[in-house]
Amino acid sequence: MCVFVYEVDNTTEPASNREAMQFTEVYLGQVVEEDFRSNARGTLGTRTATLHAQGIAKLRQGWIYKVQTVDTSKQAPSQKPKTKKAT
Repeated sequence: MCVFVYEVDNTTEPASNREAMQFTEVYLGQVVEEDFRSNARGTLGTRTATLHAQGIAKLRQGWIYKVQTVDTSKQAPSQKPKTKKAT
């Protein structure tokens, strides 16, 4: 299974001022049927399955890419990165 996690700016207006989509995490791992839990039928009658907690943990062990976040609360005010304000 391969999972791509991303952030997208859907709110800034005009749309031409929006930040570009950014991938934040990529995972690749071999999962098996036992790593899933069955979900009840939805309103459309479709059965679905989702990785259970151990399956998610197994998948996350195979991370390929993660954006490193910076904890700005521990930085001096002059070192904090500048943020863009939406207009």
